[in-house]
Amino acid sequence: MILVGHSLAGSTIPLVARHRPVSHLVSLCSLVPRPGVALDAVRRAVEHARDGAGPQAVEAVTLRIHGHAAHDDARYVPEELRAAYATRDPVARLEGRLRQDGVGDDALDHVRRDAAAAVADGLADAERSPAPDPATLEDGVWAAPPPA
Repeated sequence: MILVGHSLAGSTIPLVARHRPVSHLVSLCSLVPRPGVALDAVRRAVEHARDGAGPQAVEAVTLRIHGHAAHDDARYVPEELRAAYATRDPVARLEGRLRQDGVGDDALDHVRRDAAAAVADGLADAERSPAPDPATLEDGVWAAPPPA
């Protein structure tokens, strides 16, 4: 399965029609034998692949609520778009579902603390790590670089 992440914004501009040639980025998935189709559920795409019918591309449309970096206040994202996506926050939605299922405040607080600790540990590990060798910049990239 190929998951295409689509955050609805570029680095400092909203991603509107004039900035891209197609309405759904998944349609640009030329590496699958069948054109990408945006499905209602990832489950269907996984079943498609598991049934041996080949890869399926799914576009995950979301909105980055904050900017790309500390200096980016994301003022280029229209307020109405930000408000619409605030109601679709996956973390808040999951918390609501867990509460419906009877998960209490103590358990949710434990998950938050564990997540914050994991992020802090990962950040500390990254800051302790040596910088990568610039010669490895293109390692693991699917497309071969253009000839020099």
